[in-house]
Amino acid sequence: MEVALESNGFFIGIEYLATFCCGMVGGLAAVRKGYDIFAILVTTWLTALGGGIIRDVLLGALPPAGVSDKGLVITALLAAVAVAIIYPEVDKLKWSMLSLDALALGLYAVNGIQSHDVPHVRHHGSVPGHVHGTWRRTHP
Repeated sequence: MEVALESNGFFIGIEYLATFCCGMVGGLAAVRKGYDIFAILVTTWLTALGGGIIRDVLLGALPPAGVSDKGLVITALLAAVAVAIIYPEVDKLKWSMLSLDALALGLYAVNGIQSHDVPHVRHHGSVPGHVHGTWRRTHP
């Protein structure tokens, strides 16, 4: 069975855009906390792909895309590098980053629902949004 994300370039683009946006938000939080580059990379990866990994594990889609899809992992890591290099410019974009964060949450929820054809997918499709929202509230 072919998954909707694999057959539709629009949803693939949304997935990469959401990954990059969430990665930048997580990387920005890590830079503000004064983390080193390795911690920035890990925080960015977890922020960008952690909710999708949880969703995939709950749905039994193993290995999770956040680990096995090289494009998503590279996109998340590129977001970390971008934030680490251009931190002052990214830090000035507070409203833009907040808007990108909200956009990414919605995009992840849409992709979570589109990516699996399972009866209880509406609940699990929202997991990435809930995880990311919780992360943002507990790590300002």
